[in-house]
Amino acid sequence: MIENFEVFYKAFLQFSVNTARRIVKDEHIANDIAHNVFSYFFEHQDMLDFSDEEMLMAKVSSKTRKESFDYMKLSCNRHEMCIIDADNGDEIIDEKSNPETIILELEDKAEKYSALDMLRRENPLSYEILIRTRVYGETSEEVGKELGMSRNCVNNRNSRATTWMKEKIKKIRRHL
Repeated sequence: MIENFEVFYKAFLQFSVNTARRIVKDEHIANDIAHNVFSYFFEHQDMLDFSDEEMLMAKVSSKTRKESFDYMKLSCNRHEMCIIDADNGDEIIDEKSNPETIILELEDKAEKYSALDMLRRENPLSYEILIRTRVYGETSEEVGKELGMSRNCVNNRNSRATTWMKEKIKKIRRHL
């Protein structure tokens, strides 16, 4: 049971940092965002009901996501540079095979990375849900509970994000 703001802060600070880090991909920025979230809650602590922990977790999660997405929308973050290793060890390419096949596999991988990066920039929430369920293997129920959504809503977002990425990959291939 949470009795006051100090206990609330200690209980949910790391949760807020982890949520922000999944979105902004930087530990220091995630800490800054979490502290901004809790400074907001400190200013408005008279409106908090410390007896309902699930409600507090949902509020922290929602506020952290909003702060993180606002941070990602800042113009200084739009010009980031990203270096993607052509072969991250995901697949070992058989060097005895046809060179054309190797080139096509590398191009396909680059197109998928590009579509995933577009999804991250254009719809960060769907990106977060897709990565957490498909890459990290979290269940739809776990992700939905943390984000304040139903399991069905999480599955719908996954489906829409996958469809959206397939369309983007088709557009990328048409332009090449």
